[in-house]
Parts: sequence; structure tokens; C-alpha cells
Amino acid sequence: MSAGGSAAHLLAERTHLGVDALSPERVQSNAELVVQYAEGTADGQVRPRVALFENLNRLQPYAFRYAERPARPVLSFGDEADFRPETLSHLMLLDGPLPEGWQYTPAERVHHRDAIAEARAIVGKFAPGTVEGLDLLVGEIVFGQCPDKSGGSLSDVIGVIWLGPKTRWTSARYAETLAHEYTHHALFLEDMTRGIFSRTVPEMDSVGLVHSALLQRPRGYDKSFHSALVSAVMMQLADRMDAPPSSYRGLVGALSRTLDELSERSSFLTDNGKEVLAQMRQLVTSMVQRWSN
Repeated sequence: MSAGGSAAHLLAERTHLGVDALSPERVQSNAELVVQYAEGTADGQVRPRVALFENLNRLQPYAFRYAERPARPVLSFGDEADFRPETLSHLMLLDGPLPEGWQYTPAERVHHRDAIAEARAIVGKFAPGTVEGLDLLVGEIVFGQCPDKSGGSLSDVIGVIWLGPKTRWTSARYAETLAHEYTHHALFLEDMTRGIFSRTVPEMDSVGLVHSALLQRPRGYDKSFHSALVSAVMMQLADRMDAPPSSYRGLVGALSRTLDELSERSSFLTDNGKEVLAQMRQLVTSMVQRWSN
């Protein structure tokens, strides 16, 4: 869809949050591209989602757990026979072993399992396509506590999300976090298969600084690009959930600045990346115009 596409298509007709790259159809197509590249298969010969996970585990430096059935992310807490502590340590951005006391208690694990089920139901109610995409792209959600951190995703470990929920998290926070991390993963996969950024990470971190919509400080171009789409997705989810306007409309100013700066430095984007950015702008403009009516 072009930047001139209708707001109705982005906000009303779609079952997923965000732009084309976050649709389950695009994720499935990108997953097929990965498998075709890794296995040399032709169109129409691609196996189910498990083939994506098998090949990601071969292509990436860190592996993750997954299950064929049910076709949704497995939840890991560290006691599983095939648990990979080095993957969690990497996701926590640690240079050494996992921190003391990183595992949750049995009672906390029950709570987190129930909370994830509720979060899936919340996102599924307002954006079922986002849950469908999550199930296609994420094989594992691994839980672990780390001081001053509450989770994240990395581009070299597509397929696994780390969550470190705090006791104060609400059901809405879990739902927002699933949508947030899925957005990162879908963009990682889009960049891997179709290309979003035209410059290297060192270049983007040095001469491509843009104010992050989330942290509201200069960050590398790719990181601020991610922050812009995550912010837009959070606004869209909150809007669909009928959250109080004060909970998300305050993001508009910071997000608008980020989008403007990203556009000014669009030489850091491929043609596909420029299309993703144009769709972001259309999505945000559509929401703001509707709120003003």
C-alpha cells in the first residue's frame, strides 16, 4: 500500500496493528523467503512455521526453543531440559552468566503463564492478526529477572522474546509488551529478507542519529526507526482498547519529531524502508485526524 492509501484500510479493515510488514501474511511470506534461502527450496515447497525456526537456529548465533503444536510460543523459565542460558544472557546484554536469583518462583511462574494467556486474549480481541503474526514468528518467550531491565528482543536472535515482568505489571502492560516485542521481530525479519536500512549499523549509530520517540534522546537511525513504529503500534492498540486519551496521545509530539527526522535522513533507507516509513506517517496522521473530529 502506498503512503496515499486510505486511513480506513489501515485503521478499520486490518486485523493487525501497524504497517504491512507487521501483517501475518507478510510475516509468512518473509518466513518462506528465509527457508527458501536456507534450504534452496522453490516457491510452493516451503514447510510450516517450524521450518523457519529450524533455519533461524542454524543461521543465527544463538538458538531458541519452539514447539510444533500448539502453534504458539513456548514459555521457558530455566528448568527445561533444552533451555539455553547463553541465549537469555545475550538477550539481557550480559557478558557473563545469568544474574543471581534470575529465576521466578513456582508461584510467580503460574502468574506469568496466566498473564500471558490473558494478554494474548486482549491483543487477540482488538488485533487478532497481530497474535497470528506472533505465533508465526516467535517460537519462545523466555522469562528471567535482571536488575533494572524488564525484557527485550535482538536482531541476531529473531524468534525469541525475553520478558522480565515486575510484580506491578497489569494485564494491559503484558498485552502492550507482546505487541511491542512482536513489532521489533517483524521489522527484524522484514529487514533480513527485503531490506529496510541502506547503511551499516556503525554508520547509523554515528552519523545517523535521530531522536527516539520512546527514550526521547538521540539514538542510531535503525533504533529510532523501531521506536517510531513501536510508538505508533502502542497508540493504535490503546486507541482500539478505548484507553483514556491521556495515556497515549501524549506520544504524538515525540513521535512526530522522530518521523520528521527519519524523513529528513531517508538516505539511510532502502526503497522498501521508505515505504514502511510512509505507511507509519499515514497511520499516525490518520489517528490524529480522527481524534480531532
